[in-house]
Amino acid sequence: MYSNNRSFCDASTITYTVTTLPTRKILGLGFLANGCSLFTFILILYLCLATFALAFTTVNELARARAMDISLVEGPLLPLLMASLGSTVRNALNGFWEARYGFLVFGIFGSMAAWTQQIGATVSLRWGWLGSFLCFAVILTVSIMTWAFLQREFLTLWMAESPELYRWRDTLTRSWTTEVSVSLIFALSFSYPIWAMWRWWYIRLVSSLLKVDLTSDPSTVSSQKEESTREYAVYAARLYELKRQTQQAAGPRTADRAAHMTTPTAATLASSLPQGNRYLVFVLILLVVCVILLPLANRAHQRQSLRLDHGTAFVNADTQAEETFPVEIASDSRQLRIVNINGRGIVNINLRPLDEETHQGGSIQGWTFKWREDDYLYNEIPLNQIEPGLYQLQFIQQSGWGWFEFALSHGGGRNSQTLALSIGLLLTLAVICSIALIMAVAAKLYLRWSNR
Repeated sequence: MYSNNRSFCDASTITYTVTTLPTRKILGLGFLANGCSLFTFILILYLCLATFALAFTTVNELARARAMDISLVEGPLLPLLMASLGSTVRNALNGFWEARYGFLVFGIFGSMAAWTQQIGATVSLRWGWLGSFLCFAVILTVSIMTWAFLQREFLTLWMAESPELYRWRDTLTRSWTTEVSVSLIFALSFSYPIWAMWRWWYIRLVSSLLKVDLTSDPSTVSSQKEESTREYAVYAARLYELKRQTQQAAGPRTADRAAHMTTPTAATLASSLPQGNRYLVFVLILLVVCVILLPLANRAHQRQSLRLDHGTAFVNADTQAEETFPVEIASDSRQLRIVNINGRGIVNINLRPLDEETHQGGSIQGWTFKWREDDYLYNEIPLNQIEPGLYQLQFIQQSGWGWFEFALSHGGGRNSQTLALSIGLLLTLAVICSIALIMAVAAKLYLRWSNR
């Protein structure tokens, strides 16, 4: 992929050119390489499943044959093994078909990584691979962190459907710091194996189809090679001056000038890129925009997000047969969900308006339940015909006792989910821009210190 072309137009000039590959071929091979990567991961998964299935089936049949004193030759061991293997193959084919959209997404990510690798490779092969890894890391960070903030919305909806989970809200809805740190850890953990598999396939596809070697980089040389190149430059300059019979006058200057000519390294080329400051300004502007929009999006999300009113009722027909909770039905109220945790008997649940002349409530009459150790019982009072206003939720135990929890949900919907998605995206971009700025400043300081 890379070639050094030396042209001695002048005694002191040595030029280096980096050949690049066609963009369409790069994007296509990157797409194909990441598709092969996903295929490899799925294939490894099903091979492991097939191995475990065969191992457990074999051990089980051996144990059964020994216990029943059955000959393994006459027994059904081989048909069972073949059936288990055939089932795994069918599941693998179904898994590949169900992951067809995943191949498309992975292919797009691979094309982006190949394009980033091609841009970074104009400086150094090492920078190209680093750029492709950062491409995967950024994509996964944005995806995981945005999904994590959108998941907070679905967790609240889950608590609205299951009021008994409300007591775990502090555990389920983590802080922003926890979301960011956990998302970064997961993103970096998944980025490397995906990138490594993509790189393995990408190198081999480019090598076999384009006949280009991506494993050697002439711009990254050892100190011994730099020294030999320097000596060769001095020798070539002196030879050129001898031909012009001016070695005595110009030789010392030419030798001194040629002695400072070395093969350009990634550090010197990176420091000479004129577009670097433009990128830093763009990243800084993007960070400022994200910091400004983030509190605005959070404030709008708090107004439209799903909100819950929760309560717990313990009623006993013999001691305390009735318990009442004040609730407010708003215009954006979604549902009133009630769960019976346990107990036995019959209960009536009424949603009574304080202004009974103008408002109409709802009720659940004769809800029968008994002591159990299995799933909870759920019920709800429809709110589509109930006008906004102040109400009382009344639990009246007719017989026995009962433990109930209710959740009255307000707001939510598509606008809330969109705002949650926007918060996750803005926070992700802010974190990535901050990390990019810190790394860029650190790199500039390092280059300035190393060039002294």
